[in-house]
Amino acid sequence: MEIVLSESQPKSTDTAIVAMVDIFDLVVIKQFARSTVIFAQFAVAVDAKLLGQLRRVAKHAQNMRNPVPLQLV
Repeated sequence: MEIVLSESQPKSTDTAIVAMVDIFDLVVIKQFARSTVIFAQFAVAVDAKLLGQLRRVAKHAQNMRNPVPLQLV
């Protein structure tokens, strides 16, 4: 799947970005977020709400990588 982010049409890419976040594995999202150049271009094309959703997904991926140990009571 190829997604082209264009600064001239940021709103038209919103739906495609949501679909991409739904389709991608958390591992792929984590790798995608590591690429700062791509992530910077990605952030330009999305609004604050969608960027917040991506940050929550990336944080969830980080939590899966480093799970918090459970404390039994």
